[in-house]
Amino acid sequence: MIIRAAGTTDYGCERHLNEDYFISRPDVGLYLVCDGMGGKDAGDLAASTAASSVERFIFENRKVFQLTESWASSREAVVALVRTAVEIASAEVFKLATEKGRVGMGTTLTLLLVCGNKGVMGHVGDSRLYLSRGDELFQLSEDHNFLSEMKKKSPLPQNEKVLNSPYAKALTRAVGIQNSVKCDVLVFDILPDDTFLLCTDGLSRYIEAEKLAAFLHEIEDLETLTMLLTEMANDCGGKDNITTLVARALADENQVDSARHTEVSLRLATLRDLSLFRGLSMKELVTTLECFTSRVFEAGQDIIAEGAADSCVFVLLEGELAVTRSKVEVARLKEGTHFGEMSLLTTVPRTATVTSLSRARLLVLDKADFDELLIADPVLGVKVLRNLARELSDRLQATTGKVTTRVRSRHIH
Repeated sequence: MIIRAAGTTDYGCERHLNEDYFISRPDVGLYLVCDGMGGKDAGDLAASTAASSVERFIFENRKVFQLTESWASSREAVVALVRTAVEIASAEVFKLATEKGRVGMGTTLTLLLVCGNKGVMGHVGDSRLYLSRGDELFQLSEDHNFLSEMKKKSPLPQNEKVLNSPYAKALTRAVGIQNSVKCDVLVFDILPDDTFLLCTDGLSRYIEAEKLAAFLHEIEDLETLTMLLTEMANDCGGKDNITTLVARALADENQVDSARHTEVSLRLATLRDLSLFRGLSMKELVTTLECFTSRVFEAGQDIIAEGAADSCVFVLLEGELAVTRSKVEVARLKEGTHFGEMSLLTTVPRTATVTSLSRARLLVLDKADFDELLIADPVLGVKVLRNLARELSDRLQATTGKVTTRVRSRHIH
C-alpha cells in the first residue's frame, strides 16, 4: 500500500501560541497529531514532547511491523507497540511537568500507524481520526471528554444543561496528566482510495461531518485539501489552533488485490445489515469484526449439530444452509443471516442441525471471544446484548401470538 500525505497547522484567529503539533512519516507509516494544554510554555511543550517520544519509539522498533511474515503472527506485538509508545510518552510529559512545576500540562494524541494493508489507531483525548471510504465518512476515534462519557452512560438525549455546560468539552483523558494513561487502540483494514483525516478540535468543532465527507471525497490534491479545511475553520471562527493531517492510500500497481477489497467490504456490509449489530458505529463494527474468525464448510458438512453443546454465533457470507430438527428440514438460511446467537447467553444444547447445501463461507464468533469483548468494551457489549434481547423478545411475541391465535380458533370452533 502506498500512502500519500499532507498536513498543516495554524494558530487560528485568536491564539498567539500554537500548542498543536503533528508528525507525518510515510517512511515509517506514522501519522500523528497532538493538541497540547497547559498554557504558555506548557501545552506546546507537552505536544511536541509526546509526539517526538512516540515517533522515536515507533522508529526504533519498526522491525516489529515492517519485517513480519504475516499479520496474524504480528498483530498483538504491533498493538502492544502502540500502547507502549503512548505510555512512554505520557510518562515523559508527566516527568517534565513535575520537574518544571507545571502540574496539569498534557496533550491529546491521535496516531495512525500503517502496517502494510492494515491500520492501527492509537488515541487519547478529543483530537480525531476519520476514515473516508467511498462517499461515506466514519469517525474511528472516540472523544474522551465529559459530554462523550455522559452519552455513553445514557442513551437518552442529554438535557440542555449538560450540552451547554462549560465542562462538556473538558477532557477525561490526556497524555501526561498522570504517569500512565489508557490508550484506545483500533485495528482495521486499509483499502485503496481510503482517505484518513487526523485533526485537532480546532477543525472538528467547526466543520460538520457532511462537509468533511464532501471535501475528502471530492478533492484529490492533498495540500489543497488541508489548506481549504484550515481556511474554512478560520472562517467559521478559528478560536483555537487548527491542525489538519490527511493520508490517502493508493494501490500499488504490483499488488492489486480486488479479491481482498471485495472480502473486506463484504464482511463489514454484512455485519452492518444484521439486526444483532444494529446501531454500532464503524469503530464498534471494526472492533467486533476483529473478534470473528473465517471458516469454510463444504457441501453436506454440518456446521452445528442438534444436541451439541458448542458456543458460537455464525454469520453466513456466501452459500445456502439447511436447518433440520429430528432430520426434518424446517428452514433454509441465505447469505447475510446469522444463527446460533443463543449460545452467547446459555450453554443449552443446540435445538437444530445446520448443514451447508453448497460450499459456504461463514464468520464465527466464539463465546469466549465475545466475553473478552464484553470486558474490553462494556458499552459495545451492552449494545449487542440489547439487540439480542430485542430479537429474542420479538421471536417470543411472534410465537406467543401464533399460540394465542390457535387457542382462540379452537375456542371459536
